Amino acid sequence: MTQLGASFGLAITTIVYDSELKKVSAKDGVTVDVNGTNAPADAQLTAYKDAFWTGCAIVMFGAALAALVLRGAGIVGHRKGQEQAQQTQADKDT
Repeated sequence: MTQLGASFGLAITTIVYDSELKKVSAKDGVTVDVNGTNAPADAQLTAYKDAFWTGCAIVMFGAALAALVLRGAGIVGHRKGQEQAQQTQADKDT
C-alpha cells in the first residue's frame, strides 16, 4: 500500500507541477522546453508550491478517510463482548 500510495502521489503532484509550470511560464512569455530547464525561477517556485499543497491535500484526505473507516475498529485482537464474557464467568466462579 505504501508503494502504491507513493507512486500515485508522485504521479499526481508531477502532473500538477508540470501544468502549473507551463501556465505561469506562459504568463511570463516563456515557452517551456521539454525538460523544463528554461522556466523562470518564479514559475518553478509557484509550481513547487502548488505540488506541495496537492500532496498536503492528499494526506489530509487519507487521514480523514482513515478516521472515518477505522473509527469503530477497537483494539486489535479483541472481540466485542469478550471482556463482558470474562467478567460474567468471573462472577459465576465467585
